[in-house]
Amino acid sequence: MIKWLKRPIAFISAIAVAVGMVSDAGTIKVSAEETSTTASVIFSALYGAPEGNYSEQWGDERYPMLLDGMATTKWCCSFEDGSAYVIFKASQLIYVDGYSVWTANDSGDENGARNPVAWTLSACNDYDETNNTGGTWQTIHEVTGNGSEDALPAENLAEKKYTFTQTTDCYRYFKLNITSISSENTMQLGDFALSYTALTCDEHQ
Repeated sequence: MIKWLKRPIAFISAIAVAVGMVSDAGTIKVSAEETSTTASVIFSALYGAPEGNYSEQWGDERYPMLLDGMATTKWCCSFEDGSAYVIFKASQLIYVDGYSVWTANDSGDENGARNPVAWTLSACNDYDETNNTGGTWQTIHEVTGNGSEDALPAENLAEKKYTFTQTTDCYRYFKLNITSISSENTMQLGDFALSYTALTCDEHQ
């Protein structure tokens, strides 16, 4: 599903909440700068390396584009050092039970060459935002690239969902660390969104 289709759904959900049709309990999927209608959680990109590309011809392809709520924009960066990561923050503590990844606008044209094939998603609560350092990171999900069922499709703007048992702890900081791509030396992703629950998390911390 193309990412921009989510916004009408969010609007309909907001109407349902207003008339009492939707409970405040539940799991909401959002990206950065996109507010949940029930939990009001906002995600913000804090740091990424490599930062990504910016040019008059192609526009802004730096790491915040991975979390802007639109698959039609992208994070596109060099992968010559064999790794790329982005750190982002939730506006409140949340439990996580999955996420979605969207391929970029030309992944099919490139036959998926720039798609990530292996990565880890980690979380912590002690990252130093001021200095962009530290963090006792706990791995909550890993894709090794060994299973074809985990592979991102070689298609433009394609969504791939990953699910796992909900985390037992609540987290505020998250790190997506890409360790391998399909081929070549450039990595790109259209968008990333956590599947989470933000109910009584703050009460247990």
